Amino acid sequence: MKPTTRYIIARSLGNLYFWGSISVPYLVFRGFSISGAFTLLSFYSLLVVALEFPTGVVGDLIGHKKTVILANLLGALNMLLLSLKLPLAGYYFTFSIAALAASLISGSDDAYLRSLSTDFRHDLAKVRKLGTVFAFISFTMAGFLAKINYTLPLIITAIAWIISNIILKPLPNDHIKQSGKGNIFRTAFTSLKYVKYNLPLIIVMFYGSLNEGFQLSIKTLINSATPALNIDIRYVGMIIGFGVLNRTLAYQLAHKLEFIRTKYLFYVSLLLFASISIINPGVISLILLALSNFSVSLMTLRTDLTIHDLISDPIRASVLSLKNLFVRLFSASYLFLSGFLINSNLLQLLMLITLIVYVITGLLALKLNNMHRQTIDK
Repeated sequence: MKPTTRYIIARSLGNLYFWGSISVPYLVFRGFSISGAFTLLSFYSLLVVALEFPTGVVGDLIGHKKTVILANLLGALNMLLLSLKLPLAGYYFTFSIAALAASLISGSDDAYLRSLSTDFRHDLAKVRKLGTVFAFISFTMAGFLAKINYTLPLIITAIAWIISNIILKPLPNDHIKQSGKGNIFRTAFTSLKYVKYNLPLIIVMFYGSLNEGFQLSIKTLINSATPALNIDIRYVGMIIGFGVLNRTLAYQLAHKLEFIRTKYLFYVSLLLFASISIINPGVISLILLALSNFSVSLMTLRTDLTIHDLISDPIRASVLSLKNLFVRLFSASYLFLSGFLINSNLLQLLMLITLIVYVITGLLALKLNNMHRQTIDK
């Protein structure tokens, strides 16, 4: 079996993330209020923000394969601890482990694939496609498993990540020529300087952070419907699975839909957010929210490919982690606000705020792009 194929299988197993569609109901089951659950999830995202860039630099220094394996081990440990009934401090501790795992794998997963692949664009699209298929399976099944026992989805997630590491272990290590001579601070400084003086990269990271940050939040918004709207967790899991299928379809059709300009995908997202903000919260609004995954995923894939084209190997994971830092910062802020609004049954207001943020940031990104073109013309 080719190393690239082996890695794609391992990474797909890493997408068996059963926790993703039951996070809020599980925490409510453990005694949290809805706003308390969202606050804990926001803490997790903020901690990922703090760890994102430093761990990306570590990935560039020790190797991306080792970093991915370490992340999987920590993630599995987190799931096993989280399956236990813990005091409040225990939950914050386990989410700290989860944040370290998420920040370690962020950037290094794509960077390691880049070192193995001879056709990175094709293999990245394949990884995203298969990853979402596995995510669909786990998100859809999680609700049914939780009906049997709430801890089952967490234990199965841990087992899947351990198996992923077993598959990864025989693969070759990546060898990286360091621009910072092995010094973590020099590597960090080089990465920051590279981004600072690369306006096209800043613009693309800006777009990507907004889209991916919202994409990260969608499944949490939907799964909160079980305690907030009293919708059966099995139906919620299927709606999240539908959202994942939309993401899979977006990756599958990405090449054929290249003729559609990104701004039109942006307009489709705005239309969906506007629709959700004016209808009563319920199954229809959740389905529309899941449907938005199609346009948002296409925009995210396009920006990710562009970012990879604009950066070089010695600082690849560092720059990707810097981008993901902004993704998590947006996601953490959004989840924190969502907890209070959903707890007060104000999903419509949340989507109206989302619509306004998308309009403002879209106009700002367009302005930055126009400024860059004017600079080139001069």
